[in-house]
Amino acid sequence: NIIWQKLFKLGSYKIRKASQKAKADYEFLFMHPDGKQLEKLGKLVADKELEIRIDKEFDFDDLQAACDYVATGHANGKVIIDVVRI
Repeated sequence: NIIWQKLFKLGSYKIRKASQKAKADYEFLFMHPDGKQLEKLGKLVADKELEIRIDKEFDFDDLQAACDYVATGHANGKVIIDVVRI
């Protein structure tokens, strides 16, 4: 609704100004469970317009270590859990 839009616009003032100064695009995106947004994000990643920073990868057997690492607050990017078994 309009109130939430205004609040987020106000809350993102500093980052919007910083992105303008850096001549970068900034868009706040609420994720909804629909394929259209996931498709848009996939295209941005494929076109290298959106960078995904991966901090660490853990095997599924090291799930507790991954959770402990995230809990430290020192993750600088995504923490990946590999659940695929070959």
